[in-house]
Amino acid sequence: MGKEKKTYSSAEEEMEARQKKLIPLNIVVAVMALVAAISILFLPLLRLNVEDAAELMAAGDAGGSQESGDEGQTPAEEMLSGFSFAVSLNGVDFVNIGFSGSLTGSLIDILSEAFSERADELVARALAAELSDSGIDEEVVSEIGGAFRGLEAAQTEEEIDAAVAALAQTLADSLGESASADTAELESGIREMYDDTVSHTGGVFTTEALICVTASGAMNGGEEGSGEVYTTFAELLGSSLESGEGSMSEIDGMIPKAALTGIGIGVLFFAAVWFVLFLFALLRIFLKNKRFTMWYVKLFGFFPCLIFGVAPLIAGSLVPEAAAVTGMLSSLSWISGVCYVLLWLISVFWAFPIKRKIRRLKKEIG
Repeated sequence: MGKEKKTYSSAEEEMEARQKKLIPLNIVVAVMALVAAISILFLPLLRLNVEDAAELMAAGDAGGSQESGDEGQTPAEEMLSGFSFAVSLNGVDFVNIGFSGSLTGSLIDILSEAFSERADELVARALAAELSDSGIDEEVVSEIGGAFRGLEAAQTEEEIDAAVAALAQTLADSLGESASADTAELESGIREMYDDTVSHTGGVFTTEALICVTASGAMNGGEEGSGEVYTTFAELLGSSLESGEGSMSEIDGMIPKAALTGIGIGVLFFAAVWFVLFLFALLRIFLKNKRFTMWYVKLFGFFPCLIFGVAPLIAGSLVPEAAAVTGMLSSLSWISGVCYVLLWLISVFWAFPIKRKIRRLKKEIG
């Protein structure tokens, strides 16, 4: 026998029952809308996943030769070969960029954070490239990076001396039979770099500060006290950009501030659309009339996924020169895209039949 159809004593009773059937729907929509809004604001809308920084440098070298191969690698590309890092931009980052009016300043902060997390590997690769004529040995990179982390963790003089000695021994072992390693000389050189670094950081040693202090000296022509000394990647990158062909202000001037502001407002708007849906769906649970409209999400909800997820893929296929970079991009904007598709399915197959019956009953009741 089939399931018996429930009967109601009045249209009002059926109306109340139909309204109650919207409660589970409202809960599902509220959760889904909140997930979409959070994903737009706080999860990466764009993420650059670099598995090999040397390949990124080669892809960005518009005037580079196609004859390359390993023999054509520059010293910088050789050092960065195999170096991986990731740079993410979430909705909050885009809003900050939009309202700060400085694209370069915001990107410098984001890049600096990414490189700061991998500073020990970066300096280890530089040293490993100097120590070997046959390419970088990843095991050597790991050992040198570990020795630098030990130096960062050292607090007392005894610990510092032990960490300096351990790093010197690691470098000496890396030289192997290719050179006569004078461990005492290496220790002296490392201690000198350590003391020079902490003299500019208030006594705190970090591998990032070591790199920046050393690079500052090179930028100043090796003359002590002849110029500014930087201790963070943000300061160093900012200074390098200012001393290049165009200053940060000149580069920022190439991009209209209105465009940046528009991006920030757009991201806020897309998140707000989903958040408004969340509020309506949640509040309607506690009201007599539990219906709510969602046309505004249907109209605008697909844009984040289109802009940050689909557009880079299309750009990579239309512009071959950009394919190498767009191939490194990923996005979690697909989360809001999935929520958008689910919202349409829920609207058509779940919400619409119930709301249609409620509208019919309202006409009967008058």
